[in-house]
Amino acid sequence: MNFPLALDAMIAWRNIWRQRRRTFAVLLAIAAGVIAMMMTGGFVEWMIWALRESTIHSQVSHLQVAKQGFQIEGRADPRAFLLPEDAIPAAVSNDRSVKVLSPRLVLSGLISHGEETIPFIGEALNIDKEADQLFGMVIEAGEAMTPGDEERVWLGRGLAKALDAPIGEPVVLVLQSAGGGVRAVEARFAGVFSTISKAYDDNAIRMPIGLARELMGESANSYWVAYLNDTDDTDAAIDRLTPTLNNAGLEVTPWYRLADYYTKTETLLRKQLSVVSIIVLMVVLLSVSNTVAMSVMERTSEIGTSMAIGRTRRQVLIGFLLEGAMLGVVGSVIGVLAGIVLALIVSSIGIPMPPPPGMSRGYVGEIRLDGLQMLNAAVLVTLVGLAGAVFPAIKAARSNIVDALRQGR
Repeated sequence: MNFPLALDAMIAWRNIWRQRRRTFAVLLAIAAGVIAMMMTGGFVEWMIWALRESTIHSQVSHLQVAKQGFQIEGRADPRAFLLPEDAIPAAVSNDRSVKVLSPRLVLSGLISHGEETIPFIGEALNIDKEADQLFGMVIEAGEAMTPGDEERVWLGRGLAKALDAPIGEPVVLVLQSAGGGVRAVEARFAGVFSTISKAYDDNAIRMPIGLARELMGESANSYWVAYLNDTDDTDAAIDRLTPTLNNAGLEVTPWYRLADYYTKTETLLRKQLSVVSIIVLMVVLLSVSNTVAMSVMERTSEIGTSMAIGRTRRQVLIGFLLEGAMLGVVGSVIGVLAGIVLALIVSSIGIPMPPPPGMSRGYVGEIRLDGLQMLNAAVLVTLVGLAGAVFPAIKAARSNIVDALRQGR
């Protein structure tokens, strides 16, 4: 007797619905597994994406162009790596991926108000060019960082708290000049900002680049930042720009080499996601295996009868494997559809989260789903469902026909 695969599939489909309650229970477990993987994975992907964009648009930008060696030694001795205004080749600003190219100037010194004097690490920027790109930096108090008066400074949250100066009051910035003397300027304390890094906010000052040049007595820049149209274009832009910049004695550094906190956090989150996925898949595996095993036990006599009338052991094996695969597919489809709806609802409401270690503020999380992620969850659960049916199916296929027929008596 010939049992083509289509007939096996039809028989398997009918068999999984013979015990509806058990089938619904295992489908619920499979769907819950898919939902758990989608929600957990979507939340982790959103956190990684949000941390990446916040890091880029609050501190490091997509690319930094500087003298060779600046990223290693330039923060400690910024004057040794100063560049003139015309140092950057036009190929950088004309590159198709570059949206904004802007100079920055690094300096360090003391900030004073009243009796309080505190060391600072300053970063001066061209506010006219960068104002729209700094959406990862939150102004917690005072005025926004917009084009205008050059005699203004914004202090990081920790530094502002330590200085304890009222917003709007004048502060004095002091640093050592190149000749060994002391230079000082007075500026207005315009506002308090915070970024993703508490350590940075405890020491940082940001100011218009014109004020920094006046304070340093220099008209040069420490480095240039480049913001791209799309973060995913970073490596392609580096490949295009590196030969030109190397010929000019410059180097280009991508954001991910400057964002140590981001890279470590991403690694940790992906490891945690892997552990959660393994746990979910184990639950699905045991659920399907238990369901198919119960089905084999209940249908032992039926298996013996079908083998007695000509069904081969291979066809018995395939039949039970099809049942496991069908449970996985149906449960995965239900899970994906329910997961999409749940993700949209959760994202519209938001997930309030406290500040993680090393960060200066909390955030409202979302679920970030994409087609590849949903497909991976569905395929993995389906394969695990199939794997869960392997052992019971092999046991059924190895049944002794005489013993199986006796089981029903």
